[in-house]
Amino acid sequence: LCGSNCINVTSPLTWEENACGRDLFFLFIDGFIYFGIVLLLETRVLAMMIRLLKARLRRVQRPTISQMRQESVIEDSEVLQEEQRIRHLTATQQGSGGEALVVSELTKVFKNFRAVKHLTFGIHQEECFGFLGVNGAGKTTTFRMLTGDCLPTEGNAFIQNSSLRTDLKRFQSYLGYCPQFDALIDRLTGREMLMLFGRLRGLFGNDLLDKVEKMIRLTDLSKHADKQTQFYSGGNKRKLSVAIALIGTPPLILLDEPTAGVDPVSRRKIWKILAQARNNTGAAVLLTTHSMEESEALCNRLAIMVNGRFRCLGSIQQLKSKYGQGYTLTIKLKREDENNENTLNVIKGHIQSNLQGADLKDDHQGMLQYHVVNPSLRLSHLFKFMSHMKIQFQLEDYLISTTSLEQIFLTFARAQRVSGE
Repeated sequence: LCGSNCINVTSPLTWEENACGRDLFFLFIDGFIYFGIVLLLETRVLAMMIRLLKARLRRVQRPTISQMRQESVIEDSEVLQEEQRIRHLTATQQGSGGEALVVSELTKVFKNFRAVKHLTFGIHQEECFGFLGVNGAGKTTTFRMLTGDCLPTEGNAFIQNSSLRTDLKRFQSYLGYCPQFDALIDRLTGREMLMLFGRLRGLFGNDLLDKVEKMIRLTDLSKHADKQTQFYSGGNKRKLSVAIALIGTPPLILLDEPTAGVDPVSRRKIWKILAQARNNTGAAVLLTTHSMEESEALCNRLAIMVNGRFRCLGSIQQLKSKYGQGYTLTIKLKREDENNENTLNVIKGHIQSNLQGADLKDDHQGMLQYHVVNPSLRLSHLFKFMSHMKIQFQLEDYLISTTSLEQIFLTFARAQRVSGE
């Protein structure tokens, strides 16, 4: 009846209002756009572009940054020797030059605040290197840079021939990491967590099963391996975190306060685990801690970090010999004399006049702490002097001791607080 005009057939792919051609076209374009964004994020090209842009913006502020570096120059000879050794190593050899880790001029700037300032050091193969420092010294920021969690503003680090800045994925493949706070999936069991990270390390089949069982036995988690991690105690969570860092035998293990919040029994078990792991795998360890006892139990060398720089570096015995010479004298005044400025000044003046080599290190709440360095002073004479002084000034008590690692650390920690103020 209507001939050929009864049905008007049009293609659904046209750009007409009732067709889907326009929508399909833009979906196709969106696919390329989002694929490009994912590619930029995964290859860290976008982060590199942002870093280059920031570097250009900072060129205007170069004189200020140079002044900041001059202000932070340190005097310790061991730190300077280590910096010279690493500069020579990086200048003459490619990569880490046989070291487990080489850190060269590592710097992190947050706006106008320098959290880490030109940090330069190396860790030997099979060595446990300790970081000591109060909160805010820059330890965790250094760890975040080494793990790739944040990019360094300046400087670089090397493991074998892999660079932190240019080959991050390979650099990270050489790391085992135990964070300060347990990064565990509550619904997975300890065994499943180890299986997961074992597979990420490239283990599979019987080799994976054997390594997981070995880690469970090593960390003494056999009774808890098949429980969900949400039901683990604090000590068992830390042991599992250490096991995750060790699985796959990485050449370098980063441990950020591995025994924080752990009871003394579990702490010593973790120390034993770490010592056995180093002996069995030959891995190097970079450790941050607030525990002097832990440092002495585990570390071959340690460095005390203050305001983003190393203030001292060496073995524990070297630090004690260099900074712990002489005696530590602690004087406690009676309660009624704590706030009496005249009495305090008289006592200080008496010590300054009659005790050669006495240097006041701390004065608060009726407690005076002196570091006494006098090679000719006998311990018996010091006790005799303090006995007379206790009677003369009616002191509450006094303590004479050799300088410990903790007292050395507290001396540098006070420098952090002063700089922070």
